[in-house]
Amino acid sequence: MINRELIRLKVVQLVYAYYQNDGKTFDVAEKELTFSLQKAYELYEYLLSVLVSLKKHAERKNAVRVAREKRTGSHISGVTPDKAFAENKFLCQLEINKELIDYIENRKGTWDEEDAFIKKLYARIIESDIFQMYMFKEDFSYEAERELIRKIYKTFICENEEIDSIIEEHSLCSRCGGLSATDPCDICKDENRSRDTLCLVNEWDSMLTLDEGGFYHGQYMILGGLLAPLANMDSDSLDLDRLISRLEEGEIRELILALGATIDAENTASFIRNLVRKRFPHIRVSRLAQGIPLGAEVKYMDRETLRQSLQYRQDI
Repeated sequence: MINRELIRLKVVQLVYAYYQNDGKTFDVAEKELTFSLQKAYELYEYLLSVLVSLKKHAERKNAVRVAREKRTGSHISGVTPDKAFAENKFLCQLEINKELIDYIENRKGTWDEEDAFIKKLYARIIESDIFQMYMFKEDFSYEAERELIRKIYKTFICENEEIDSIIEEHSLCSRCGGLSATDPCDICKDENRSRDTLCLVNEWDSMLTLDEGGFYHGQYMILGGLLAPLANMDSDSLDLDRLISRLEEGEIRELILALGATIDAENTASFIRNLVRKRFPHIRVSRLAQGIPLGAEVKYMDRETLRQSLQYRQDI
């Protein structure tokens, strides 16, 4: 849930990143903050939707029990765990929440698709001391049932590594690899964008900065890092499978390398260029121009910047 503590944390993180990156503008920083807070709220809704899926699973199990009792003529006295969970007053209230319903309907990938995980999680909850104590007390008031769900949420849903893995899988655009609540993301599904140019960046905020300028109208793909042997980042760490898959589609005519001007970026660009020229010789491989920035003087430039300025000089 978005609270003052989370907002303060996000602002401090963004301010630090802003002052560590000389090339980041205030508009981009503000957009990143808004996006980050929106993603935090979406995560809160996504985790709440786990509870709704657990309730549906309990309803199905309880319905099977009722049908079996009618068929066999037997009857279990008292409230069963499945019935107690399915009829939890707080969960019933959560299930009909309009905002949560809209979120679930518009989100790509729901917990109903993770049937095996929901079954396993539900079994853990029902067998837990928290739920057993709740059943033993037989207090089915709204306050008691709300407190039960609070404990379940805190114990079994927050900081659940398996949930984290599923969320990560469901939060990336399958086309560009960027963070998105929909698949494909808004940029990839924009039919007005050019389909024959692909701009390769190493991280999401680089893609955000480029698109913020409004001067590039092609496709993007996030490589997921740079080759950095000292940091144990080899080619297996890069999203090469996604890149090759995009190029194999046959639409791309030019691959633009926008990986930066560091040594790691240069090595990565050289690796990608050789890979593409070997497997896709018909695709043009280009890179962002480098050299003396606008407003700077030659006498203040470092040797490498001057070398690249001469190498990529232009006719006038």
